[in-house]
Amino acid sequence: MAHTSYSVYGIDFRKDCICLACYLPDHQSIESIVVNPLAVEGNDWWAAAREEFIKLSAKLKLSRYDAVISLPAEHAVIKRFTLDKDEEDIAGAVQWELGQQIMGDVGNYAFDFQQLSRDVTDGYNDYLVAAYRQEAVQRCSEMLRAARLQPAIVDLDLFALVNAFEFNYHDVTAKPAIIALGESDRIILTLTQNGNFIDFEVVTNDAGFQDGGVCAKAMIAGIDVLHGANASVWGGVRPDVWLAGSLFTQADLVNGIKNGMERTELFNPFSSVTCRAEIAEEDIRRFSPQLAVAVGLAVRGGKDLHHD
Repeated sequence: MAHTSYSVYGIDFRKDCICLACYLPDHQSIESIVVNPLAVEGNDWWAAAREEFIKLSAKLKLSRYDAVISLPAEHAVIKRFTLDKDEEDIAGAVQWELGQQIMGDVGNYAFDFQQLSRDVTDGYNDYLVAAYRQEAVQRCSEMLRAARLQPAIVDLDLFALVNAFEFNYHDVTAKPAIIALGESDRIILTLTQNGNFIDFEVVTNDAGFQDGGVCAKAMIAGIDVLHGANASVWGGVRPDVWLAGSLFTQADLVNGIKNGMERTELFNPFSSVTCRAEIAEEDIRRFSPQLAVAVGLAVRGGKDLHHD
């Protein structure tokens, strides 16, 4: 696999597969994609996933490349805090606020934050804060090093999904939208607007989502919860819903969802990002929803790490 300019890998671990996307910032293109099935027997999913990824990395000769990897947002602590504008130690203030929200020692968590835009100027700033257990972050970094990759950024999968949406659908990002990340037994609904993460809701089905009508009803119920918690950003029209993840590679199920829900489309992470992967166009279309998080991770790495 030849690399003629700086490239960065986005790596997304899902329950049933490992997804990789290699991004070239100079060309704003994805050079290669991989969807590697992951069949795990027993309870030690992470050990099996780690072993499979190290073998995959060696096969693809990924040694020494920068990598951006995802953690599942449903296991993160995600909060919004408001701080005085004259606060000098933002990190310290955020850590103190987290300590009021987290059970146990806040020192056991890694956290990051970003300032949010405000509609009013009143002497305060708002921050979106995400915290994750240190052991999980370190486990991901150690796995990348074991595969001889450079662990550059650890991000949340839903943040990467929002990033991919903003990059590919910039003409509609001003309106509220919902991105559904679907796996066999769960769907995570993410509300986004203006390229920002707003909120998320998880809907599950122990028997698995095998019927489009059942899937649509569960999603509508989850969307109603998001509506109730975020009425101020909702507007008068139900947002468009974009379907991403392995669940939505099933054409019959997607058709059933569209029959039960209006304003629903498949997420295409290559709508604006060129895909130059040397595989059949049919396979690119088939796997596109599954690759949305990996593309979002890779694009973020390209923006944050690439220097001319």
